[in-house]
Amino acid sequence: LLANAYSLQAALDAEEQQKLWWEKALDAYEGIELVYLGLSDRLNMDQIRINLGHFDQAEADLQELVELYPEDYRIYKQLSGLYLIRFSQTNKTTYRTQAEEAYYKARDCYEKSSIVDESMVKFLSYWQQYVRD
Repeated sequence: LLANAYSLQAALDAEEQQKLWWEKALDAYEGIELVYLGLSDRLNMDQIRINLGHFDQAEADLQELVELYPEDYRIYKQLSGLYLIRFSQTNKTTYRTQAEEAYYKARDCYEKSSIVDESMVKFLSYWQQYVRD
């Protein structure tokens, strides 16, 4: 997908150019009907929305993905990150609570899977610093 190329360019480019590439990637994703996007594509699209500060759109799509893929840890991981960003910006404890709930769900789903995911291992390590199990 062209959106993936734009996302990669954003990751490689200077910070001041990243927003431009994220916007191009989001435009490319949003130009495709959702039915043609797989789970990974939609997670990428939602991460771009988060990067651009389109939190409500990202949250709505992630909640839809929860309904479609209730046992996929990646969705809850992304939701947890989204809620942590919102908590850090607003200091609303509701977001902190939602972040923790999504963390626990991500952890539980990940532990049930047979997948080894280094980004998830880092995510769990990060949370263990803040959440007592």
